[in-house]
Amino acid sequence: MNINTIISMISDAEIRSLLEQIVALLPGYWFSVPASSSGKYHPTFSLGEGGLVRHSIVVAYLARRNALAWGMTEWEQDVLTAAGLVHDGLKQGADGSEGHTVHEHPVLMANFIREHFAGEAAELMAHCIESHMGQWTTSKYSDVVLPAPTDKYQWALSAADMAAATKELAMAPDFFE
Repeated sequence: MNINTIISMISDAEIRSLLEQIVALLPGYWFSVPASSSGKYHPTFSLGEGGLVRHSIVVAYLARRNALAWGMTEWEQDVLTAAGLVHDGLKQGADGSEGHTVHEHPVLMANFIREHFAGEAAELMAHCIESHMGQWTTSKYSDVVLPAPTDKYQWALSAADMAAATKELAMAPDFFE
């Protein structure tokens, strides 16, 4: 599975185009860094070169499955798939100079989408992304308090991210082929 596989799952042409535009604007580090700079909070498949992209692919896939299981429409599934792929698009900040996860990255990414794109799909993506950290709304390294999930869309993405970041997750070796 790869980014193009995820994009091809999206049947709505406008959402697919929106996602492609967002991915094109993401900082270069998104394609190369591991999902966890310390290695403590993600399974082995998401560590090393390109780990953040692999993590994001799994989140997008699981978010779509959550949306389907919870009876959401195909349009809602498409939005959650797109949100899942780019939820950590600014994980190390706007330019990656931090070199590690920035606590407020969910809000940074949500605001990035709101600043660059308009429309119902873009707003729902931003809405889902800003609370994807679930119950982990605070950090001893930041004064920012992240919003917690409050509706089915936010919970679908947060649950997908939490599952994809489970260290014990054993993925089939061919999942990313």
